[in-house]
Order: sequence, then C-alpha cells, then structure tokens
Amino acid sequence: MKKITWIIFVFAFILLRPYQLQNSGMMYTGDDYDYMSHATSLVFFQFPSYAKESFGTGQGIPLGSIGSALLASPFVFLTSIIDRTVGNEVIVKRTASNVHKSWTAFGFTLASVFYLWIACLFLYKGLTFYFERQVSSLTVILTVLAQGVPLYAFRRPVFSHIYELFLQSLFLFIMLRLDKLGGYILGGKQLKDLGEAVFIGLLAGSMSLTRTNNIFMSLVWPIILFSLYYPGIAGIRIVKMILVSYLTIASLIFIFQIWPIFYNLHDINQYSGYINSEQSRKYFYTLYNPFFYIKRLGHLIWGIDWGLIFTAPYLVLGLFSLALIKEYKIRARLIYLLVPMAFTLYGTLSFRSQGGWYGYRYLIFSLIPIIVYPMAKLILLSKKKTLFYYSVILISIMPILSMLSFEGNNTNLTLNVVEQGFGVADWGNNTYQLGIYKTILTNPIQYLIGILKGGPLYLVYLASTFLGLKKYLPGVVLEKYTIFQLSTLIKTVAVYLFPFALLLVYKKLKWLKES
Repeated sequence: MKKITWIIFVFAFILLRPYQLQNSGMMYTGDDYDYMSHATSLVFFQFPSYAKESFGTGQGIPLGSIGSALLASPFVFLTSIIDRTVGNEVIVKRTASNVHKSWTAFGFTLASVFYLWIACLFLYKGLTFYFERQVSSLTVILTVLAQGVPLYAFRRPVFSHIYELFLQSLFLFIMLRLDKLGGYILGGKQLKDLGEAVFIGLLAGSMSLTRTNNIFMSLVWPIILFSLYYPGIAGIRIVKMILVSYLTIASLIFIFQIWPIFYNLHDINQYSGYINSEQSRKYFYTLYNPFFYIKRLGHLIWGIDWGLIFTAPYLVLGLFSLALIKEYKIRARLIYLLVPMAFTLYGTLSFRSQGGWYGYRYLIFSLIPIIVYPMAKLILLSKKKTLFYYSVILISIMPILSMLSFEGNNTNLTLNVVEQGFGVADWGNNTYQLGIYKTILTNPIQYLIGILKGGPLYLVYLASTFLGLKKYLPGVVLEKYTIFQLSTLIKTVAVYLFPFALLLVYKKLKWLKES
C-alpha cells in the first residue's frame, strides 16, 4: 500500500485547491448540499427533521440519497466538535454562508479521503490473494487512481461516488477472500447465519442508499455470496439468509429514505415534484429506438468529451480481459455482477449526458472493482512481453492528463451548459479532450498554470506571505487568497497527511495481528 499511498498524496497535492477549501469548503451547489444536509441533520441530532438545514434546496427534505452521509457522519461529527467548542453559528442552524467554511463540512472531505484509501486497500488486498504485490498495486493505481477517481476526493469530496466505490470494493474483497481461502464471511469455524445475513444486508442497504441506481447490485450480492460460496449449507438456510439480508436492506431504506418523507409530509410536494419531473421521466421511463442506444453507447466509448477511451480506458480493456481469466468460478461471478450493471448502463445512456461533472460518474465507480481482477490478469500476462507491458502502463497518460486538466481554465477546460447532441442541454464540454491538447500546443504556460493551481500555487502563496513578499504576487493569486487563514493551512496539511496516517495505522494493526 506504500506506493498507492504516495500516488494518492501526489494527486492530492495537485488536485486539491486550498482556495476552494477556504472559500466554499469544496462544496458545489446542487447534490453536494443535499448530501451535506443529510450529514448535518445526523450529526446535530435533528434527523429526520431538516428544519435547521436551510441551505441547498432551501427547505424540505434533501432530494439526494443519504448513504454517503451515513458513512461520512463519524468524520463530520468529529470535526463538528471544533465548531461546538468554539460556538460557531453552524451548530444552531446550517446556512450556505456558515456551512461552507465550517469544520463540520471539512469532516466530509476527510471522510472521502478515508474511503478512497480504504477502497484501494480492499482492492489491493483482494488482488494479493492471487497476484504478487507489484501487480496488485499497479492494477489499483491504473484502474482507480489514474481514471479520474481522485477528483471526487480532492476536488468534489461531498459527492457520493467515492462511497459507492468503497462499498463495491469491500464486496469484491469479501468475494475474492471466500474464493481463495474459503471459510465464512465473519470468520470462525461455524456459520453465523443471522450475523452474516444482517452484516451483508447492512452493506448492501448502504449501497442502495448511496446511489439509487445500485439497488439491483445490492440485491445480487447476497445471492452471490451465500448461494455460490456456501455449497455445503442446506438450501433452506441459504434462502433464509438471503431473505434476512433483503429484510435488512428494506429496513434501512424505510428508516433513512421513506420515514423522513412521511415525517416531513408538509414538504412532500417538493419530493413528489422531483420524482415526476421531466428529467426523471426521461431517465427512468422513456424508451428510445435501438439506434439511439447504439449511438449513445458509441459516444460513451469514443466521444471527445468524456469518452471512456480517454477518461477511463482500463474499464474497456478490463471488460475485454475477462476472457483471459481461466479460473471459471471467478470469471463467472464477475460476469454475474455485470448483469445489474446493465441497469446502470441503461440509465447512463437514457440520461443523454455524462452527468454534469467529470466523466461518466454514474457508471465507472461500480464498474471499476469488477474489472480490477481481469486487469491484474492482463498486467501479469503482459509482463512476459516488455513492450506490451509498458504499452498497458502508458495508456494511463490519456486519463491522467484528462483528470489533471479538468477546470484548468475557464474556457475550453471547464464546464458550461451546452447542447450535448442528444436533445438535452446540461453542464458539459463537447470538445474537452481536444481542448486539452490544443491548450498544451498553443498555450503551454497557461496549461501548466492550470495544472499547478493546487498545492504548488499554495506553496508559493505561503512562502510569499511568510517572507513578506506577498505584494509581488500576481493579481490572480491574490484574488484566490484574499487573506491568509490558519484554518485553511491546517485543513490542507491534514488532507495531505491523512493517507500516510492511515498507512501507519494499517501497518501497526498488521504488525499487532502478526505478533
């Protein structure tokens, strides 16, 4: 995990922009406000009421899913202790003005860094059951860290996708461990029917609460884990365990998704209006002719905006590499997992845009864990041919450049509301990939400055401030850092060092377990 941790730090240093941390708490409008509203309602003990969460939608229950807030809430609670101690206004009522710069909101950022690191750990450990450490770490670096995922931890951490990745990675780790070592999910010499059923139900329920499109994936995991890995257990016991898992999933959905709606019936019109909105109807209910889906699929793969070939090529390569897996059981299980992914793909195609931010975020975070094993197999086989091996690695240049370039300027490397060619106008950039190379060739200085807006620029600002040379800084720097704030420095350093702290704890726990 050492190499993976260092790569995470490098991307944190480049992608994290401390001025955004200082000015907005790295919160965007829209979905971010919903997720944060859930989290603050939980940690300030208001849930299921949202009467004091008067930011985002302005009133009523948040429209976004609550799963990521549930997972992030321990961190949000811990950092909220600072606000409680100081007596900041945010502890009484949350508004857009006091949430952005609060320590409470910063907890969500730390949570996203934590779950990114833990997701990488689970994928790495799962792969080491079958592959050497070098292949396992390289696979995680290429499939997770090189394909835009770090943007969702260090640029938009309040989004729910890192949590989606974490849950899917944990399930994959459990599956690979069972396949290699046998035994039971919770360990021990005897099967704990109720305990395992509830545990898997809690994980699967969290998955469905984190992203609604993963409801089918959450229903498939109990079937795969119980029916395919416990062949010696009586069928009726397996059925009961699956049903208990489903009951646990349903209980979580009722408590955290349905009960708040009834509790806040005075705002039910807002919620029902969202469900019946034109966008929702088109997303879920409208069926198009087959040529539409073929055209959308081609655009999803090859589009010069966010095509997978440019932003996440290892997804495509990993799917083809399924054919390389000789272990029938693992290949079959991974193919089974592609079945519920078909619903997510359908939604991505029907939505007619990539999702209003970077890349095809609706698709990649649940798919990445499924393709890590076939990608590791490809990397292992490619090591026999040096040229092919390095070619597989060099493919990462495209998605890394795409990730680092995002929001590099306010013209051709950012988002605007544009017509995207499928009858919908949304936040996007129809020629984003071309804009990258055009900027590199025609204005390399601007491009370099755009990439270095994060940690490097902040280091220059700090050095100039402490040396009394601030007046010599360009105006663009002073616009972003109007005033030095110690809290921003502390938060930034905390994000940089957090992955190393997690690595240290992991090594310590590993040493204790072995000793």
